[in-house]
Amino acid sequence: MERATFSPLWHRVRALKPRLRPHVQVTRQHYRGRRWHVAHDPASNQFFRLSPVAYEMVGLLDGTRTVEEVWNISLGNHGDAAPTQGEVIELLGQMYNSNLLAIDTTPETEQLLSRGRERLKRRISQQAIGIMYFRVKLFNPDRYLTWLEPILRPLINGWGFLLWCAWVTWAIVRVAPHTEALQGAFKDAIAPAEWFSVFCVFVVIKAIHETGHGIICKRFGGQVPEFGAMLLVLLPSPYVDASATWAFASKWKRMAEGAGGMIFELAVAAAAAHYWVATLADSGSLGHKLAFNAMFTASVTTVLFNANPLMRFDGYYILSDLLEVPNLMQRSTRMLQHLAQKYIYRVEQTRPPATTTSEQVTLVVYGVLAMAYRIFLFFSITMYMLGKLFAI
Repeated sequence: MERATFSPLWHRVRALKPRLRPHVQVTRQHYRGRRWHVAHDPASNQFFRLSPVAYEMVGLLDGTRTVEEVWNISLGNHGDAAPTQGEVIELLGQMYNSNLLAIDTTPETEQLLSRGRERLKRRISQQAIGIMYFRVKLFNPDRYLTWLEPILRPLINGWGFLLWCAWVTWAIVRVAPHTEALQGAFKDAIAPAEWFSVFCVFVVIKAIHETGHGIICKRFGGQVPEFGAMLLVLLPSPYVDASATWAFASKWKRMAEGAGGMIFELAVAAAAAHYWVATLADSGSLGHKLAFNAMFTASVTTVLFNANPLMRFDGYYILSDLLEVPNLMQRSTRMLQHLAQKYIYRVEQTRPPATTTSEQVTLVVYGVLAMAYRIFLFFSITMYMLGKLFAI
């Protein structure tokens, strides 16, 4: 498909002389044999991933060259692979709104480059109206994580992971024979009289989960500037801002941080499982019930949400790094839209979000599975909540 080389809005940006802000940090990454760069603004904690061609263009924007001069250099170096004028405008707007570029703009140009920012504001406003997406920052956890990380550092390595596997496996082996006791404890846990207890345990378990993300992020040199609370299926749940992981050069470190929350959560759940088995003779005690609630909340949230790569939680980011397909969810949706436009609506001027066949197949398969799972999960949770909380 041919791309439109020229843009009617080019005159607004062609004479600009933008430059990368001096405090911006750039990290090199590799995806499927291709080199990418991640630009990071430590002040606003904004990240932006650049392809090799885009990174070359941004590197040429030194405050002395105009946008048109840099675009002509890119055309000379890359020919058809160079970005179009419309793509250059989009790149400038995205980086400007991420506080990565310094540009002396006129009011007209400011309006053009800020269109992405206005769309972001509208999206945030819509999420703020919807109770399912509400979140609030509580405090900066840096001091707490800085104190805790050296204590746990001896366990954050390969030997620590093997020890964790043995600990969790031992807990499963001990719990597995007690099927009838598990069924009875499950019925007690979902009874309305136990909801408050389950909720309290859920919050504690999730706080440990998010602490795990923060500690491993700190272990590999990242910053964690925010700890807060969000609503997850109508339940308040803690969260941390560990987006510094996006700048890690090693995909294995990014995957380790993504799994860190589940590792910490399941370690605590395994300890609860050992205690639950040890107190089976006193099944009516508070400690025994709380231990089961910890096992229950950790296992359900891990299987349905955190470990599941079909939703944008921990498992999703782990799979995205493992497959080396950045923005997996967004690009898979765009891939399905591209196929619909091309084969159903017969739109000729449509471009796929991936160029290689293997990546296109990955996006299609993931997009179909993720859509089917989201529909299934929505209806299953909705029907359950209708049965339990019909008024709400």
